[in-house]
Amino acid sequence: MIDLLQKPRDSTASGTSSKSTTPDASKPLPPSIAGAPTFCGLSQFDKSSLLQFEPRESGGNPCEIIPLILRDLPDKSVCDIMYKAFLNGVHPIMPLIHVPTFAKEYSAFWVWFPNNIRSMPDPTLSENHGFFPLFFSILYAGSMSLTAEAIEKIIPGQTKMEVTKSLYSGSMHALSASSFPRTPTLSSLIAFLIAQTCLIREEEPLTSCSFLGMAMRVAQSMGLHRDGSLFGLNEIECEVRRRIWWHIVYLDVQGAIATGLPPLGGGGEDLFDTKMVSELKDEYIGLPPQDRRKAAEAAAATATTTTTAGPQTSGKHTRRASLDEYLNSPAMILAAGRYDMTTVLRKLIIQLFSTKPLHKADLLDMGGGIFRLKLRLEDRIARIPARGIPEMGFTPRYDPDFHELIGHDESSPDAEKAIVFNGWARIMLSMFADRTFGVFYQSFLKSSKSKLWDHARHW
Repeated sequence: MIDLLQKPRDSTASGTSSKSTTPDASKPLPPSIAGAPTFCGLSQFDKSSLLQFEPRESGGNPCEIIPLILRDLPDKSVCDIMYKAFLNGVHPIMPLIHVPTFAKEYSAFWVWFPNNIRSMPDPTLSENHGFFPLFFSILYAGSMSLTAEAIEKIIPGQTKMEVTKSLYSGSMHALSASSFPRTPTLSSLIAFLIAQTCLIREEEPLTSCSFLGMAMRVAQSMGLHRDGSLFGLNEIECEVRRRIWWHIVYLDVQGAIATGLPPLGGGGEDLFDTKMVSELKDEYIGLPPQDRRKAAEAAAATATTTTTAGPQTSGKHTRRASLDEYLNSPAMILAAGRYDMTTVLRKLIIQLFSTKPLHKADLLDMGGGIFRLKLRLEDRIARIPARGIPEMGFTPRYDPDFHELIGHDESSPDAEKAIVFNGWARIMLSMFADRTFGVFYQSFLKSSKSKLWDHARHW
Protein backbone atom coordinates (compact mmCIF):
# COMPACT_ATOMS: atom_id res chain seq x y z
CA MET A 1 0.00 0.00 0.00
CA ILE A 2 2.88 2.35 0.81
CA ASP A 3 4.23 1.83 -2.71
CA LEU A 4 0.91 3.07 -4.05
CA LEU A 5 0.98 6.17 -1.91
CA GLN A 6 4.58 7.17 -2.47
CA LYS A 7 4.20 7.64 -6.22
CA PRO A 8 4.75 11.38 -6.92
CA ARG A 9 1.74 13.30 -8.14
CA ASP A 10 3.54 14.54 -11.24
CA SER A 11 5.25 11.25 -12.01
CA THR A 12 4.95 9.72 -15.44
CA ALA A 13 4.21 6.09 -16.00
CA SER A 14 6.70 3.85 -17.72
CA GLY A 15 6.16 2.88 -21.32
CA THR A 16 4.81 -0.53 -20.33
CA SER A 17 2.45 0.87 -17.72
CA SER A 18 1.16 3.66 -19.91
CA LYS A 19 0.10 1.14 -22.51
CA SER A 20 -2.07 -0.63 -19.99
CA THR A 21 -3.59 2.42 -18.31
CA THR A 22 -4.04 4.88 -21.14
CA PRO A 23 -6.64 4.25 -23.85
CA ASP A 24 -5.21 3.38 -27.27
CA ALA A 25 -6.12 6.25 -29.57
CA SER A 26 -5.97 3.94 -32.59
CA LYS A 27 -8.83 1.84 -31.29
CA PRO A 28 -12.33 3.37 -31.24
CA LEU A 29 -14.09 3.50 -27.88
CA PRO A 30 -17.39 1.70 -27.36
CA PRO A 31 -20.37 3.88 -28.28
CA SER A 32 -21.56 3.94 -24.65
CA ILE A 33 -18.40 5.69 -23.47
CA ALA A 34 -17.09 7.36 -26.63
CA GLY A 35 -18.38 10.74 -25.53
CA ALA A 36 -17.44 10.37 -21.86
CA PRO A 37 -14.38 12.15 -20.52
CA THR A 38 -11.41 10.07 -19.43
CA PHE A 39 -10.45 10.15 -15.77
CA CYS A 40 -6.76 10.77 -15.06
CA GLY A 41 -5.73 9.05 -18.26
CA LEU A 42 -7.77 5.96 -17.42
CA SER A 43 -10.57 4.61 -19.56
CA GLN A 44 -14.03 5.47 -18.30
CA PHE A 45 -16.08 2.77 -16.68
CA ASP A 46 -19.43 2.23 -18.34
CA LYS A 47 -22.25 2.40 -15.81
CA SER A 48 -24.37 0.04 -17.88
CA SER A 49 -22.07 -2.75 -16.69
CA LEU A 50 -21.95 -2.65 -12.93
CA LEU A 51 -19.29 -5.27 -12.30
CA GLN A 52 -16.37 -4.00 -14.37
CA PHE A 53 -12.96 -4.47 -12.85
CA GLU A 54 -9.73 -4.31 -14.79
CA PRO A 55 -8.17 -7.79 -14.75
CA ARG A 56 -4.89 -7.93 -12.89
CA GLU A 57 -3.58 -10.36 -15.49
CA SER A 58 -3.87 -7.77 -18.29
CA GLY A 59 -0.48 -6.27 -17.51
CA GLY A 60 -1.80 -3.13 -15.80
CA ASN A 61 0.35 -1.96 -12.90
CA PRO A 62 -1.85 -1.11 -9.89
CA CYS A 63 0.96 1.06 -8.48
CA GLU A 64 0.28 3.49 -11.32
CA ILE A 65 -3.49 3.66 -10.85
CA ILE A 66 -3.73 5.50 -7.52
CA PRO A 67 -1.34 8.36 -8.54
CA LEU A 68 -3.27 8.76 -11.79
CA ILE A 69 -6.56 8.96 -9.95
CA LEU A 70 -5.24 11.47 -7.42
CA ARG A 71 -3.70 13.62 -10.15
CA ASP A 72 -7.06 15.12 -11.16
CA LEU A 73 -8.71 15.00 -7.75
CA PRO A 74 -10.84 18.13 -7.14
CA ASP A 75 -9.55 20.73 -4.69
CA LYS A 76 -10.02 20.10 -0.99
CA SER A 77 -12.72 22.79 -0.74
CA VAL A 78 -14.75 20.97 -3.42
CA CYS A 79 -14.18 17.57 -1.82
CA ASP A 80 -15.26 19.00 1.54
CA ILE A 81 -18.56 20.10 0.02
CA MET A 82 -19.14 16.65 -1.50
CA TYR A 83 -18.18 14.94 1.76
CA LYS A 84 -20.60 17.14 3.71
CA ALA A 85 -23.30 16.43 1.12
CA PHE A 86 -22.69 12.72 1.67
CA LEU A 87 -23.02 13.08 5.45
CA ASN A 88 -26.22 15.12 5.11
CA GLY A 89 -27.95 13.39 2.21
CA VAL A 90 -26.62 9.85 1.84
CA HIS A 91 -25.26 8.53 5.13
CA PRO A 92 -28.52 9.06 7.09
CA ILE A 93 -30.40 6.73 4.72
CA MET A 94 -27.47 4.38 4.02
CA PRO A 95 -25.42 4.30 7.25
CA LEU A 96 -22.50 2.03 6.40
CA ILE A 97 -19.40 3.87 7.58
CA HIS A 98 -18.40 4.79 11.12
CA VAL A 99 -18.16 8.53 10.62
CA PRO A 100 -15.52 9.38 13.31
CA THR A 101 -13.20 6.66 11.98
CA PHE A 102 -13.49 7.82 8.38
CA ALA A 103 -13.18 11.46 9.44
CA LYS A 104 -9.74 10.71 10.91
CA GLU A 105 -8.64 9.02 7.68
CA TYR A 106 -10.08 11.88 5.63
CA SER A 107 -8.16 14.46 7.66
CA ALA A 108 -4.96 12.37 7.50
CA PHE A 109 -5.29 12.19 3.72
CA TRP A 110 -5.44 15.95 3.29
CA VAL A 111 -2.48 16.43 5.62
CA TRP A 112 -0.51 14.09 3.36
CA PHE A 113 -1.91 15.12 -0.04
CA PRO A 114 -0.70 16.85 -2.13
CA ASN A 115 2.13 18.72 -0.38
CA ASN A 116 3.60 15.73 1.47
CA ILE A 117 3.02 13.07 -1.16
CA ARG A 118 6.72 12.12 -1.21
CA SER A 119 6.79 11.47 2.55
CA MET A 120 5.56 8.50 4.53
CA PRO A 121 1.78 8.75 4.99
CA ASP A 122 -0.02 8.48 8.29
CA PRO A 123 -0.52 4.85 9.43
CA THR A 124 -4.28 5.41 9.42
CA LEU A 125 -3.95 5.68 5.63
CA SER A 126 -1.19 3.23 4.80
CA GLU A 127 -2.74 0.41 6.85
CA ASN A 128 -6.18 0.71 5.24
CA HIS A 129 -6.02 -0.64 1.70
CA GLY A 130 -9.65 0.23 1.12
CA PHE A 131 -9.43 3.92 1.95
CA PHE A 132 -9.07 5.21 -1.62
CA PRO A 133 -12.04 3.25 -3.04
CA LEU A 134 -14.14 4.39 -0.07
CA PHE A 135 -12.90 7.96 -0.42
CA PHE A 136 -13.95 8.15 -4.07
CA SER A 137 -17.25 6.32 -3.52
CA ILE A 138 -18.19 8.79 -0.80
CA LEU A 139 -17.31 11.74 -3.04
CA TYR A 140 -19.31 10.12 -5.85
CA ALA A 141 -22.37 9.58 -3.66
CA GLY A 142 -22.06 13.11 -2.29
CA SER A 143 -21.89 14.56 -5.80
CA MET A 144 -24.98 12.54 -6.74
CA SER A 145 -26.90 14.18 -3.91
CA LEU A 146 -25.97 17.70 -5.04
CA THR A 147 -27.97 19.59 -7.63
CA ALA A 148 -26.58 20.19 -11.11
CA GLU A 149 -26.47 23.92 -10.35
CA ALA A 150 -24.41 23.33 -7.20
CA ILE A 151 -21.91 21.15 -9.08
CA GLU A 152 -21.47 23.72 -11.84
CA LYS A 153 -20.96 26.43 -9.23
CA ILE A 154 -18.21 24.64 -7.27
CA ILE A 155 -16.55 23.14 -10.39
CA PRO A 156 -16.94 25.69 -13.19
CA GLY A 157 -16.83 24.31 -16.69
CA GLN A 158 -17.99 20.81 -15.76
CA THR A 159 -21.48 19.35 -15.68
CA LYS A 160 -22.84 17.10 -12.96
CA MET A 161 -22.76 14.11 -15.33
CA GLU A 162 -19.07 14.65 -16.08
CA VAL A 163 -18.17 14.99 -12.41
CA THR A 164 -20.15 11.96 -11.25
CA LYS A 165 -18.81 9.81 -14.09
CA SER A 166 -15.26 10.78 -13.20
CA LEU A 167 -15.69 10.04 -9.50
CA TYR A 168 -17.45 6.75 -10.22
CA SER A 169 -14.63 5.78 -12.57
CA GLY A 170 -12.09 6.71 -9.91
CA SER A 171 -13.88 4.54 -7.37
CA MET A 172 -13.93 1.52 -9.67
CA HIS A 173 -10.26 1.91 -10.62
CA ALA A 174 -9.33 2.31 -6.95
CA LEU A 175 -11.25 -0.89 -6.17
CA SER A 176 -9.26 -2.63 -8.86
CA ALA A 177 -6.00 -1.32 -7.41
CA SER A 178 -6.98 -2.63 -3.96
CA SER A 179 -7.52 -6.13 -5.46
CA PHE A 180 -11.26 -6.12 -4.82
CA PRO A 181 -12.99 -8.56 -4.80
CA ARG A 182 -10.03 -10.97 -4.56
CA THR A 183 -8.77 -9.58 -1.24
CA PRO A 184 -11.63 -7.48 0.13
CA THR A 185 -11.64 -5.31 3.22
CA LEU A 186 -14.53 -3.74 5.09
CA SER A 187 -13.71 -0.36 3.53
CA SER A 188 -13.49 -1.68 -0.04
CA LEU A 189 -16.76 -3.61 0.35
CA ILE A 190 -18.48 -0.48 1.69
CA ALA A 191 -17.07 1.48 -1.26
CA PHE A 192 -18.48 -1.09 -3.66
CA LEU A 193 -21.89 -1.04 -1.96
CA ILE A 194 -22.15 2.75 -1.85
CA ALA A 195 -21.26 3.17 -5.51
CA GLN A 196 -23.55 0.39 -6.75
CA THR A 197 -26.49 1.22 -4.46
CA CYS A 198 -26.56 4.74 -5.92
CA LEU A 199 -27.13 3.18 -9.35
CA ILE A 200 -30.06 0.93 -8.43
CA ARG A 201 -33.18 1.52 -10.52
CA GLU A 202 -36.38 -0.07 -9.27
CA GLU A 203 -37.77 -0.34 -12.80
CA GLU A 204 -34.75 -2.49 -13.79
CA PRO A 205 -34.40 -4.90 -10.84
CA LEU A 206 -32.58 -7.70 -12.66
CA THR A 207 -29.86 -5.56 -14.23
CA SER A 208 -29.35 -2.94 -11.53
CA CYS A 209 -29.21 -5.52 -8.70
CA SER A 210 -26.77 -7.83 -10.44
CA PHE A 211 -23.99 -6.69 -8.10
CA LEU A 212 -25.76 -8.24 -5.11
CA GLY A 213 -24.52 -11.74 -5.90
CA MET A 214 -20.92 -10.59 -5.68
CA ALA A 215 -21.57 -8.46 -2.59
CA MET A 216 -23.29 -11.36 -0.81
CA ARG A 217 -20.49 -13.83 -1.57
CA VAL A 218 -17.77 -11.35 -0.62
CA ALA A 219 -19.55 -10.63 2.68
CA GLN A 220 -19.92 -14.33 3.43
CA SER A 221 -16.26 -14.98 2.56
CA MET A 222 -15.34 -12.27 5.09
CA GLY A 223 -17.53 -13.91 7.72
CA LEU A 224 -20.00 -11.05 7.96
CA HIS A 225 -22.85 -13.56 8.31
CA ARG A 226 -21.41 -14.34 11.75
CA ASP A 227 -21.51 -11.67 14.43
CA GLY A 228 -18.17 -10.01 15.07
CA SER A 229 -18.50 -10.44 18.84
CA LEU A 230 -17.89 -14.17 18.32
CA PHE A 231 -14.39 -13.33 17.09
CA GLY A 232 -13.51 -10.91 19.88
CA LEU A 233 -13.58 -7.83 17.64
CA ASN A 234 -13.95 -4.34 19.10
CA GLU A 235 -17.33 -2.65 19.26
CA ILE A 236 -16.73 -0.31 16.31
CA GLU A 237 -15.67 -3.09 13.94
CA CYS A 238 -18.58 -5.28 15.07
CA GLU A 239 -20.99 -2.44 14.35
CA VAL A 240 -19.55 -1.75 10.88
CA ARG A 241 -19.77 -5.45 10.01
CA ARG A 242 -23.42 -5.49 11.11
CA ARG A 243 -24.25 -2.42 9.04
CA ILE A 244 -22.70 -3.95 5.93
CA TRP A 245 -24.41 -7.32 6.37
CA TRP A 246 -27.87 -5.93 7.05
CA HIS A 247 -27.62 -3.50 4.15
CA ILE A 248 -26.85 -6.42 1.82
CA VAL A 249 -29.71 -8.48 3.26
CA TYR A 250 -32.05 -5.50 2.86
CA LEU A 251 -31.09 -5.04 -0.80
CA ASP A 252 -31.40 -8.79 -1.35
CA VAL A 253 -34.95 -8.87 0.02
CA GLN A 254 -36.00 -5.76 -1.93
CA GLY A 255 -34.54 -7.29 -5.08
CA ALA A 256 -36.43 -10.53 -4.43
CA ILE A 257 -39.70 -8.61 -4.08
CA ALA A 258 -39.05 -6.59 -7.24
CA THR A 259 -38.13 -9.63 -9.36
CA GLY A 260 -40.46 -12.19 -7.80
CA LEU A 261 -37.50 -14.49 -7.20
CA PRO A 262 -36.25 -16.10 -3.97
CA PRO A 263 -33.61 -14.19 -1.97
CA LEU A 264 -29.95 -14.95 -2.65
CA GLY A 265 -29.11 -15.38 1.01
CA GLY A 266 -30.92 -18.71 1.33
CA GLY A 267 -34.09 -19.65 3.11
CA GLY A 268 -32.92 -20.83 6.51
CA GLU A 269 -33.03 -18.55 9.53
CA ASP A 270 -29.95 -20.24 10.98
CA LEU A 271 -27.67 -19.32 8.05
CA PHE A 272 -26.49 -16.14 9.80
CA ASP A 273 -26.42 -14.86 13.36
CA THR A 274 -25.32 -11.26 12.81
CA LYS A 275 -26.93 -9.04 15.45
CA MET A 276 -29.05 -6.00 14.69
CA VAL A 277 -27.31 -2.65 14.19
CA SER A 278 -26.93 -0.33 17.16
CA GLU A 279 -29.11 2.76 17.54
CA LEU A 280 -26.32 4.74 19.19
CA LYS A 281 -24.82 7.80 17.56
CA ASP A 282 -21.48 7.05 15.95
CA GLU A 283 -19.48 9.12 18.42
CA TYR A 284 -20.72 7.01 21.35
CA ILE A 285 -19.96 3.60 19.84
CA GLY A 286 -16.93 2.06 21.52
CA LEU A 287 -17.12 4.23 24.62
CA PRO A 288 -17.36 2.58 28.05
CA PRO A 289 -20.89 2.75 29.55
CA GLN A 290 -19.86 5.32 32.16
CA ASP A 291 -18.42 7.62 29.49
CA ARG A 292 -21.60 7.31 27.44
CA ARG A 293 -23.65 8.34 30.44
CA LYS A 294 -21.43 11.37 31.07
CA ALA A 295 -21.76 12.36 27.41
CA ALA A 296 -25.55 12.00 27.58
CA GLU A 297 -25.72 14.08 30.76
CA ALA A 298 -23.60 16.79 29.13
CA ALA A 299 -25.87 16.80 26.06
CA ALA A 300 -28.93 17.01 28.31
CA ALA A 301 -27.43 19.95 30.20
CA THR A 302 -26.68 21.74 26.94
CA ALA A 303 -30.23 21.14 25.71
CA THR A 304 -31.68 22.47 28.97
CA THR A 305 -29.57 25.63 28.71
CA THR A 306 -30.63 26.16 25.09
CA THR A 307 -34.28 25.65 25.98
CA THR A 308 -34.09 28.12 28.88
CA ALA A 309 -32.60 30.74 26.57
CA GLY A 310 -35.05 29.97 23.78
CA PRO A 311 -38.69 31.03 23.28
CA GLN A 312 -40.86 30.87 26.37
CA THR A 313 -43.72 28.41 26.53
CA SER A 314 -46.12 30.49 28.64
CA GLY A 315 -45.95 28.11 31.58
CA LYS A 316 -46.66 25.03 29.48
CA HIS A 317 -44.92 21.92 30.83
CA THR A 318 -42.61 20.36 28.28
CA ARG A 319 -41.62 16.70 28.15
CA ARG A 320 -38.15 15.96 29.49
CA ALA A 321 -36.06 13.72 27.29
CA SER A 322 -34.48 10.59 28.73
CA LEU A 323 -30.71 10.18 28.53
CA ASP A 324 -31.12 7.47 25.90
CA GLU A 325 -32.72 9.99 23.55
CA TYR A 326 -29.49 12.01 23.56
CA LEU A 327 -27.40 8.90 22.86
CA ASN A 328 -29.51 7.43 20.06
CA SER A 329 -29.38 8.54 16.44
CA PRO A 330 -32.68 9.01 14.57
CA ALA A 331 -30.92 7.76 11.42
CA MET A 332 -29.89 4.54 13.17
CA ILE A 333 -33.35 4.10 14.70
CA LEU A 334 -34.68 4.32 11.15
CA ALA A 335 -32.05 1.85 9.91
CA ALA A 336 -32.84 -0.62 12.69
CA GLY A 337 -36.55 -0.36 11.85
CA ARG A 338 -35.79 -0.92 8.16
CA TYR A 339 -33.76 -4.03 8.90
CA ASP A 340 -36.40 -5.25 11.36
CA MET A 341 -38.90 -4.98 8.50
CA THR A 342 -36.40 -6.81 6.28
CA THR A 343 -36.30 -9.74 8.70
CA VAL A 344 -40.08 -10.07 8.63
CA LEU A 345 -40.26 -9.59 4.85
CA ARG A 346 -37.59 -12.23 4.33
CA LYS A 347 -39.57 -14.82 6.28
CA LEU A 348 -42.69 -13.74 4.44
CA ILE A 349 -41.40 -14.07 0.89
CA ILE A 350 -39.67 -17.38 1.64
CA GLN A 351 -43.03 -18.80 2.69
CA LEU A 352 -44.91 -17.17 -0.17
CA PHE A 353 -42.35 -18.39 -2.74
CA SER A 354 -42.25 -21.87 -1.26
CA THR A 355 -43.40 -24.82 -3.37
CA LYS A 356 -45.40 -26.07 -0.40
CA PRO A 357 -49.06 -24.99 -0.24
CA LEU A 358 -50.01 -22.45 2.40
CA HIS A 359 -52.42 -23.30 5.20
CA LYS A 360 -54.45 -21.23 7.60
CA ALA A 361 -51.84 -21.69 10.34
CA ASP A 362 -49.17 -20.24 8.03
CA LEU A 363 -51.26 -17.14 7.40
CA LEU A 364 -51.92 -16.64 11.08
CA ASP A 365 -48.22 -16.94 11.80
CA MET A 366 -47.30 -14.43 9.07
CA GLY A 367 -50.02 -12.00 10.11
CA GLY A 368 -48.96 -12.21 13.73
CA GLY A 369 -45.36 -11.47 12.76
CA ILE A 370 -46.43 -8.36 10.84
CA PHE A 371 -48.58 -7.17 13.73
CA ARG A 372 -45.65 -7.53 16.16
CA LEU A 373 -43.46 -5.65 13.69
CA LYS A 374 -46.01 -2.82 13.65
CA LEU A 375 -45.81 -2.54 17.44
CA ARG A 376 -41.99 -2.41 17.36
CA LEU A 377 -42.09 0.25 14.66
CA GLU A 378 -44.50 2.35 16.70
CA ASP A 379 -42.08 2.15 19.62
CA ARG A 380 -39.25 3.37 17.39
CA ILE A 381 -41.42 6.20 16.04
CA ALA A 382 -42.09 7.37 19.58
CA ARG A 383 -38.33 7.54 20.27
CA ILE A 384 -37.59 9.93 17.39
CA PRO A 385 -38.16 13.55 18.47
CA ALA A 386 -40.24 15.44 15.96
CA ARG A 387 -42.25 18.62 15.69
CA GLY A 388 -45.85 17.51 16.02
CA ILE A 389 -46.92 14.12 14.64
CA PRO A 390 -45.61 14.11 11.07
CA GLU A 391 -46.63 10.48 10.40
CA MET A 392 -50.22 11.59 10.98
CA GLY A 393 -49.85 14.71 8.83
CA PHE A 394 -49.66 17.13 11.79
CA THR A 395 -46.63 19.46 11.88
CA PRO A 396 -47.20 22.70 13.85
CA ARG A 397 -45.10 25.79 13.22
CA TYR A 398 -43.60 25.68 16.69
CA ASP A 399 -43.31 22.89 19.25
CA PRO A 400 -41.49 23.69 22.54
CA ASP A 401 -40.96 20.00 23.26
CA PHE A 402 -39.08 19.47 20.02
CA HIS A 403 -36.22 21.96 20.34
CA GLU A 404 -35.69 20.79 23.94
CA LEU A 405 -35.24 17.20 22.76
CA ILE A 406 -32.76 18.06 19.99
CA GLY A 407 -30.87 20.66 21.99
CA HIS A 408 -31.16 23.48 19.44
CA ASP A 409 -33.22 26.59 18.96
CA GLU A 410 -35.61 25.98 16.07
CA SER A 411 -34.12 28.93 14.18
CA SER A 412 -30.73 27.18 13.87
CA PRO A 413 -29.76 25.26 10.70
CA ASP A 414 -29.21 22.06 12.70
CA ALA A 415 -32.74 22.27 14.05
CA GLU A 416 -34.14 22.74 10.55
CA LYS A 417 -32.31 19.60 9.37
CA ALA A 418 -33.62 17.67 12.37
CA ILE A 419 -37.17 18.85 11.69
CA VAL A 420 -37.05 17.62 8.10
CA PHE A 421 -35.16 14.37 8.62
CA ASN A 422 -36.86 13.28 11.85
CA GLY A 423 -40.29 13.90 10.39
CA TRP A 424 -39.38 11.96 7.25
CA ALA A 425 -37.91 9.11 9.34
CA ARG A 426 -41.11 8.76 11.37
CA ILE A 427 -43.19 8.74 8.18
CA MET A 428 -40.96 6.04 6.68
CA LEU A 429 -41.18 3.88 9.80
CA SER A 430 -44.96 4.16 9.77
CA MET A 431 -44.98 2.98 6.14
CA PHE A 432 -42.78 -0.08 6.73
CA ALA A 433 -45.65 -2.02 8.27
CA ASP A 434 -47.90 -1.02 5.36
CA ARG A 435 -45.30 -2.25 2.88
CA THR A 436 -45.07 -5.57 4.69
CA PHE A 437 -48.86 -5.97 4.66
CA GLY A 438 -48.84 -5.11 0.95
CA VAL A 439 -46.37 -7.91 0.19
CA PHE A 440 -48.43 -10.25 2.35
CA TYR A 441 -51.68 -9.48 0.51
CA GLN A 442 -50.22 -9.29 -2.98
CA SER A 443 -50.14 -13.03 -3.63
CA PHE A 444 -53.81 -13.39 -2.69
CA LEU A 445 -54.94 -10.50 -4.86
CA LYS A 446 -53.97 -12.60 -7.87
CA SER A 447 -56.75 -15.04 -7.00
CA SER A 448 -59.68 -13.42 -5.26
CA LYS A 449 -61.44 -16.78 -5.16
CA SER A 450 -58.82 -18.30 -2.89
CA LYS A 451 -60.26 -19.71 0.34
CA LEU A 452 -57.30 -18.26 2.21
CA TRP A 453 -58.32 -14.70 1.32
CA ASP A 454 -60.72 -14.39 4.25
CA HIS A 455 -58.02 -15.52 6.68
CA ALA A 456 -55.53 -13.04 5.21
CA ARG A 457 -58.03 -10.17 5.45
CA HIS A 458 -58.31 -10.85 9.19
CA TRP A 459 -55.09 -8.89 9.61
